[in-house]
Amino acid sequence: AAERAAVEASVERCSWAFDSSARDVTLIVGDLSGYVFKHGQSRQRVRAALARIFALATHDDFAAARDLLLMSRLQESIDVTDVTTRVLYNRCMAALGLAAFRRGLVR
Repeated sequence: AAERAAVEASVERCSWAFDSSARDVTLIVGDLSGYVFKHGQSRQRVRAALARIFALATHDDFAAARDLLLMSRLQESIDVTDVTTRVLYNRCMAALGLAAFRRGLVR
């Protein structure tokens, strides 16, 4: 019962993302990450890029998410970052794989 309540609470917290259009969410994340790129520190910029990649991938914009990941070259330096950033990177990779699967790009 406690596990079910925790799942329902997490669904309620995430339901705002489904109330607005995917385009609006990716634009908001893009604007916020752009601000962090200009004013943030190195770790914050990496995490903002990962958040933007995740938002694009979860909203089925596979090509843009893939291109941003490749242009940012995060895969070259992710092993020297902190653990929470690595977890976010792994989540982005999973979301990117699912986006490719939904597009039928997985053989």
